[in-house]
This record gives sequence, C-alpha cells and structure tokens, in this order.
Amino acid sequence: MLSTLRSLVRLITWVAGFALLMATILWFKARNGGDPISSRLELTWILSATVLAASALVGIAITGLIRDRSRQEQDALDHTGVFEASASARHMILLAGLCLLFGVGAWAALMSNRAGLALLALGLLVVMIAVSWSLLRQVWRQGPMLRIDRQGIDHALYGPIPWDDVIGLTLQTIRVRHNTVHTLWLGVRTPYRYLRHASGPVRWINEQRSHRHASFGPLPIPLNTLDKDAEHIHHCARALRETHAAPLLPHWSTGMRDAEIATWLESHALQDELRDIADELEASDPDEQPAAMARFDARIKAYAARSEALRPHVRNALDASAQRMARTKKTLWILSAIAAFLVLLRILT
Repeated sequence: MLSTLRSLVRLITWVAGFALLMATILWFKARNGGDPISSRLELTWILSATVLAASALVGIAITGLIRDRSRQEQDALDHTGVFEASASARHMILLAGLCLLFGVGAWAALMSNRAGLALLALGLLVVMIAVSWSLLRQVWRQGPMLRIDRQGIDHALYGPIPWDDVIGLTLQTIRVRHNTVHTLWLGVRTPYRYLRHASGPVRWINEQRSHRHASFGPLPIPLNTLDKDAEHIHHCARALRETHAAPLLPHWSTGMRDAEIATWLESHALQDELRDIADELEASDPDEQPAAMARFDARIKAYAARSEALRPHVRNALDASAQRMARTKKTLWILSAIAAFLVLLRILT
C-alpha cells in the first residue's frame, strides 16, 4: 500500500513540476515581451508550486515510513524467520490502463479506417493481456506472491525452492531513463525442475538462457511487481539463506557455467573439510592408539589428494572468470562509444 501511494505521489510531483516549468516559461515570456501577466497564469504558478512542494514533502515522509517498516522487518527476522511480499497494486493499475489505452486506440483506428494502426494497437493489446494474465496467475495463487523462510524461497513463478538447491543469490539493478528494473537472481541446481511451474513465456525465455539438462542455472525473480523495496527483499533473502548450512557461493554470477560452479562448490567442501581436520587435530590426544592416528593420517592424505586434483580446475575457473570480465569490459566500451557517437551526432546536427 505504501509503495503504491509513493508511486502516486511521485506521479503528482512530476505533473506539478512540469506545470510549474511551463508556467514559469510563460511568465518570463510575458515579462520580456512587455505583456501583462494574467491572474490565471499567476494562479497556475502558485498552485503548481504549492502542489510540488506538498507532494515532495509527502513523498519524503512516505519514504521514511517505508524505511522504518523495512528496519522493523529486518530486526524481527531473527525471531520470526519469515519474510513475505505481495503483488504491487501499481503494476496492476498500470497494466489495466495500458490495456484500456490500446483497446480504445484499436477501436478508434478501426472506426477511422486505419487498418495498419489498428493492427499495431491490437498487437500491443494482445501483448499487454498476456503480461497481465501472467501477473494475475501469480496474484491469484494461495498465499503471498513471495515467501522466504529458513527452509527456502517460494515465489509464484516457480513454487517452493529449498535452500539446499540455491547455490548463489544476487540483486541486479538496471536503470533505463526514468525507470529502474530490479531482479533477484537465484543460482539453483537443475533449474528446469522449477521452470515447469512457470508460465509459457517465462519458461521459454529461461530455456533460451540455460540448457534444459544443465546441472546449475539462473532463475530470475522480478521485484518490481512486489510491494516492498528490492534492496530490502535482497537483504532479507540473503540473511535467511545464510542461516542454512548448504554451501553458498558469494561471488556467483548468472554467466557461470556448470564446470565453474562445481569447482567452487568443491573448493568450499575442501575448506569445510580442512576446518574439520583442524578441529579434530586440536581435540586429539597425542597418546591415542596407533589405529586412530593412522585414520587421521589417511584423512589428511585424502584431503591433500583432493586439493591437488582440484588445482587445475580452479585455474580453469579463474581463466573463465577473467575471460567473462574481459568480454563485459569490451561490451561496455562498445556501448559507451556508440552512446558518445550518438551524442556527438545530435550536437552536430
């Protein structure tokens, strides 16, 4: 509810700011031209400035309330061990508005005998209806849209995913003009098992990203459709995941292949084994029976053999990570060059 209210207040702020800007431009134009300034223009300027200031203050207050609620939920997480988030009403309102807009546009185009424009509007209407239906399926399911506890994470797209199957977790934020898209990425074992519960478009998109028989793969959870902040969801998800004993790769990324992930999981297992050996060594008695010492010596030799066998795989994983970073750097350089060229072209023309 607070997130929807904040979005509404932001919309009012943008509208009031635009109205204030236009009124200011007209005021300066009238003053420079020596024309009398109408009382209607003055009233518009005063109302726009008042609404802009009031909406900005209300927006700051609502943001503070959301942060306070997030802190309270984080503080209570240790006791409750449960985090829940429901669907955001603002996205349902937006999708309904877009469906209505494209539907009316298609009807108006048909009435004016503009077949091409009508087909375009109908196509966009079909896309909006498909997106809305996918979101409605998630909203109508029993329980919250997202639930996270000490056993796992349960989202309407995929169903329950136990923490034993989650080997990585990261938050991706993409900013496009005035919009920000947040996605919680999960690295899971045999992701295709969970894609069977997803809708057709979501399943098809994810199948293109990873092989059906892959041992590990990424699953995206869209956070913009939820009624809580993305950073807060990510913080709670990581906090609850870290309470579980299953290995979690801190530097997991969506571009990792099966061989890399298997290598780092084996590396984590070796670290746990080394800690167990150190604890056993600390608790051991120098006067123990020769048989017990022989078992301990065999365990150390087995650990050394596993470490030696893993060494070339670690080298390959590091090389793959370096190549991935180089590709990312090259892609960013190309995109930056294209953006600079477009800006220069705009200036010159």
